[in-house]
Amino acid sequence: MVSAGLGSDIRITAVAAMTPFLAGMLVLLGYVWLGGFGVLLGIGAAVAWAVWWFRRNDRKFFPRDVDNRASARCSSVAAGAYSNPDIYSLTDSVAERDTYAGARARTSSEPHGNPI
Repeated sequence: MVSAGLGSDIRITAVAAMTPFLAGMLVLLGYVWLGGFGVLLGIGAAVAWAVWWFRRNDRKFFPRDVDNRASARCSSVAAGAYSNPDIYSLTDSVAERDTYAGARARTSSEPHGNPI
């Protein structure tokens, strides 16, 4: 196998490292924003990205020469997904949701006259 140059090797290595990260972040963001339905949307977005990347690079997932614009788009999407503040509040939102569900379960067994 002949290398296309150091720059191309670095770009394809970066894309190879970002591929599972980007797919996972899309699914995680979908879950944070929309719950279970968001997971399905995140999986769909990850598959759509993989198909776009495959078609963009002459039917090769890891081509010898990587287009600068395509690798820059992937880098910017991965950086944007990583810097999203909703991801860092995931544990807080899950704890709040569980607390709210527990409070609803306790109050639903009480008589209907109680306003809580």
